[in-house]
Amino acid sequence: MIATLEREGFDPLPAIQAAGVDPHSQTLHRRIAPKQERAFQRAFIRITGYRPDLWLRMGKDYSLATFGQFALILMTAPTLRALLCSPYLERLGFHGLRVLPIIINNRLIGVQFDVSGVEPDLCEFAVLVSVGCILRLYPELANEDFKFNLICLPNDDPEGKLRATTGVPISLNASSTMVLWPEEQSEWPLRNANPVLFHGYTNALSSMISNPRTNGDFKLRVNEAISRNLHEPTLLEIVAASMRMSPRTLQRKLSQAGLKFRELVDERRREAAIRCLAANDIPLMEIGWSLGYADLSSFTHAFQRWTGSTPSHFRRQLRAFNPQASKVEAGLNGSSPMTNGHRDGQADASPASQ
Repeated sequence: MIATLEREGFDPLPAIQAAGVDPHSQTLHRRIAPKQERAFQRAFIRITGYRPDLWLRMGKDYSLATFGQFALILMTAPTLRALLCSPYLERLGFHGLRVLPIIINNRLIGVQFDVSGVEPDLCEFAVLVSVGCILRLYPELANEDFKFNLICLPNDDPEGKLRATTGVPISLNASSTMVLWPEEQSEWPLRNANPVLFHGYTNALSSMISNPRTNGDFKLRVNEAISRNLHEPTLLEIVAASMRMSPRTLQRKLSQAGLKFRELVDERRREAAIRCLAANDIPLMEIGWSLGYADLSSFTHAFQRWTGSTPSHFRRQLRAFNPQASKVEAGLNGSSPMTNGHRDGQADASPASQ
């Protein structure tokens, strides 16, 4: 969203400050808490005014890489039906918004949005950003011939800006929001379909979400400290010192919260690796060094363990989805809607920069 404000000629600083984020902090380009994200969204709306077409267009700017760990599920899903009928579909929406499949006579014909969990003043914004994201994402996952039949929106559009932005027939002032397409497209094999990896990624995400994690603020602070120091060889000691405790105390507190330091480090390294691979042409060796690996072989081995793919192959896959990926600042474990993206595998934090 920062990129959108700047592109529209607005100063993003008031929105950043409204979210309680230091504009010079590295946190701005990683993750912020949901409360901060919502504060930024409200400030964004105040700054730009009532601009439904801008919100939808911003959603269409989101790249695949902004979905963080969930991007792995998106990239390997066998079909759109397999993806949309998984329990993780709702992760395509903003805080509280759920994206639900529309199935008639066992045929998937589209999705509808449940906004019952969204704060009322953010409902329209969340819906339109998510619609824009779907308009871009589904053709990238399937193929460029993917077509949409109809979009039903609760908005009015007196100036025709929404119609011009979507390029799809729109039904306005609808009682619910839906995106519809020809039923046969739901069964099309997706470009990078890999049922084995898809099953593995969904299981891994399910395990992460279902694992009860307490003290979310503590986890967020540990993750931020890890992200700032991934290149350091004595990472545990440095993170503990930054939190004003001994390594043993940090390990004990993590254990009490059901967390393991090594697993958190792996998650942060995976996020950072995918962000770098998606966003620019940094040599693989330099990416590995920045993550604390002494050589390319160690980095490649770790990346294969995380994703089932080598770094070079994964970069080619991302570029196949988004040829402009090298020009887009992507955030993983979601880059943030604050600057370009959506969300990641954590239920207790939101991405902050794209």
